[in-house]
Amino acid sequence: MTLFQSALSRARSVLESFIEGFSGTIVCDGYSAYDKLEGVNFANCWAHVRRYWLKADSKNGRIGVKYCDDLYRLERQFKRLSPSKRRKKRQKYSKPIVEEFLHWVETSPFYGKMR
Repeated sequence: MTLFQSALSRARSVLESFIEGFSGTIVCDGYSAYDKLEGVNFANCWAHVRRYWLKADSKNGRIGVKYCDDLYRLERQFKRLSPSKRRKKRQKYSKPIVEEFLHWVETSPFYGKMR
């Protein structure tokens, strides 16, 4: 399910009241005030991941952006598919890119500096 909420404040209390009783994964921008809510896992959206790599303005930044752009390119191809077909295509084509990206990040010398 996709659900969007808008508020005038990014305060942790706003999110806490909005998700009361929820457990699962929330995709957001990685805002640190939302860290460590019980029963909730956070995942960054690819737009924010890509934005961080753009800010890096380095060889690694360009590599990170390329991974994101490859995923975006696939999403444009999958846009008009049914949800079930889109999921199958993502598993077949997008998942290997994400796995390669994560391996690249975790084996890169800068990884220890990011943690």
